[in-house]
Amino acid sequence: MDLQNQAIQQFRRRLTVLLVLKYALPLATLWGFIWGTAVIALRASGMERKPLLWGLMGLAACLTAALLRARRQIPPETTIRALFDEQSGCGGLLMAGAEQELGAWRQRLPALNLPYLHWDGRRAGTLLAIAAGFVFLSFLVPQGLADLHFRSPLEIDQEIGRLLQQIALLKGESMLDPKRAEMLAEKAAHLREHSSGKDPARTLEALDHLRHLAQEAAKQATEQNTNRSQHLGEAQVLAEALLRNADLLDPQLVKGVLAELNNLVGEDSLPPEVREALRQQQFDPEQMKKLAGVLRGHMDQLKGRMEKLHMAGLIDAETLARCREAGECDYEGLRTFLKDRSGKVSLADFKSH
Repeated sequence: MDLQNQAIQQFRRRLTVLLVLKYALPLATLWGFIWGTAVIALRASGMERKPLLWGLMGLAACLTAALLRARRQIPPETTIRALFDEQSGCGGLLMAGAEQELGAWRQRLPALNLPYLHWDGRRAGTLLAIAAGFVFLSFLVPQGLADLHFRSPLEIDQEIGRLLQQIALLKGESMLDPKRAEMLAEKAAHLREHSSGKDPARTLEALDHLRHLAQEAAKQATEQNTNRSQHLGEAQVLAEALLRNADLLDPQLVKGVLAELNNLVGEDSLPPEVREALRQQQFDPEQMKKLAGVLRGHMDQLKGRMEKLHMAGLIDAETLARCREAGECDYEGLRTFLKDRSGKVSLADFKSH
């Protein structure tokens, strides 16, 4: 091969190397940061260092991609030859030499002036060095330090404390079976002790499950208490209304009210004499006072219990309001209504007012 062809091939090789470096360094830098991040994440999950060396294959892939791109960017040999011909003042002889033998004319070719090639790779090299250092440090990080964040306990003490208070309240108010309450409390304590930031979704799911169980127990107890408060509230209103307006009522209506009271109070604990008066449908002001007082006490107890559930976050304000409204009545309006009709009203009208 003559000197001119050797110069052209040498120029092409130098240009190829520079283009490969230009494209390979940014790709390798990007891969380095991706690899280092993956190493930290996988080591935090418990993986050993050795299997993570597969990342070296990524560097080979970066070099291959850069080489393929560089080959597409290299100009054809005829273009390089034309450039050399013009730069060196060969007058077309260098171009002609590619097509046929120049013979003696070859001796007249001047020395070729090779174009100067330069690429400033300092910034790309610096970034690659940083990426390489990041990968190196990711392998050096101790397993315990890499996993420090993920092993830290999940901060659920406040939620667990609130849940334990709710369970204790339900148990104390006899709304939750003692054995079931103890089981839920043990599960809540175990969850607080073994909670981990490594799997927060699982921990929060378990916490939601325990909270749901407590709310279900409160819901069942609330439904029972609400129904009972409505019956007791209605009974209290009837007893108070009868006591205040007995002088205006027809005797048959009085008996009807007493029968209704007997049905409403059901099995609630009442003094024997009050129970007997209701059973025989005999109006006795003293017994009505006792009945109204007992019912008022039961209602206050139910309202206090519901207020505790509301403060513990187990029932909403609407449910509490329904319980508070039970037992309310416009007694003055009822008496006016009875006076206007001279006490001649039906039991339904009496109850509705």
